[in-house]
Amino acid sequence: MYELFLDKKARLFFNLYRQLQRENRQSLEGIAKKLAISQWSVMRLIRQFQSMGLHLRLGIDILRQEGRLYLLTLEDFDERQLFFRLMEKCLVLQLLQLLWQHPNFTVADLAKAVFQSPTTIRRALREIQPLLAQYQLDIKLGQPPLLRGSEAEIRF
Repeated sequence: MYELFLDKKARLFFNLYRQLQRENRQSLEGIAKKLAISQWSVMRLIRQFQSMGLHLRLGIDILRQEGRLYLLTLEDFDERQLFFRLMEKCLVLQLLQLLWQHPNFTVADLAKAVFQSPTTIRRALREIQPLLAQYQLDIKLGQPPLLRGSEAEIRF
């Protein structure tokens, strides 16, 4: 359920990691089918992850050799750290932090703060609704969008 905090690319990468964790040395074609994306998209996900430099900080890498993907991790690698690093780069978490810090922000203010369109902001806030509902929280998409719920739930 917490994967709702991840945007589409981060969710795909995390699922790629999990596929390789279950069974290392899978074919690129097989992984692409399991993730329901093209082989080219799988390789693009890997390159984007590597370009962020996270693989060096976290001790994880995915290599391609002879049409197969290999997952390499250090002994002290922690899956939770991977998830956290992917999550902190995602739009939804940035929006929730901004709403908590600036409760008077409108959708337009949020869009300017994260360099996205207002439509993208509304869509991202709607996507997080199921997770917030588990904590008796809700986002009302008015002017300004309001994070609603008990004060204790909002703070924690």
